[in-house]
Amino acid sequence: MMAPQLLNAIVSACAMIFLWVFFVFVYRRYRVAVLRHHLFAARDRLFERAKLGDLHFDDRAYGMVRTILNGLLRSADTLSIPTLLIMLSTQRIWNKPELSVWFDERLARAMAQLSPAGRAAVRAALAEAHFCVLSHVLHISVIYGPLLQLFKFVLRMWGEQHFGWAEQIAEAERTSELAQPLSGALAALDREAHKLGGFDQAPLPVGA
Repeated sequence: MMAPQLLNAIVSACAMIFLWVFFVFVYRRYRVAVLRHHLFAARDRLFERAKLGDLHFDDRAYGMVRTILNGLLRSADTLSIPTLLIMLSTQRIWNKPELSVWFDERLARAMAQLSPAGRAAVRAALAEAHFCVLSHVLHISVIYGPLLQLFKFVLRMWGEQHFGWAEQIAEAERTSELAQPLSGALAALDREAHKLGGFDQAPLPVGA
């Protein structure tokens, strides 16, 4: 007859293997699909704003932001907290600061050339993409994922009844206010996504 301790160990090991398989091959793929769905939706909304005339398809800001979104879509299955930390570390060590400054200034100049409606459309697309990425990496984290789910459950079940917190969180999600403290890290993410989007190029002359 099998000892109770050995039986418990086998059951525990099987449960851990099942949870690991479920997390890696089911839940993680589901979250990647959710991320891509939201990124496609953000890109489609930007397209619709251009179609309505808020900005033009040949505007440089439109092209750069669409390229960033394409890069995030391509790398959706690799995005996680560890990969973001590695990306930030390698950027600080190997990337030339002037390239980062060039990209940031070029995007800022492109934004400045848009109408207020066009600028709002581009910023909304970037903000939505940033929040979707942050939500994704937290959801697939072994440490933060369960805590995030518990936090969301408590707020939706208790906070909505007493303080209307659910509506406040939804508004913060739409405006990406929760992502503002990470603006520096998100700017680095934009630069890497722009490269992956297929239109990385060497710095142009000043004024380009």
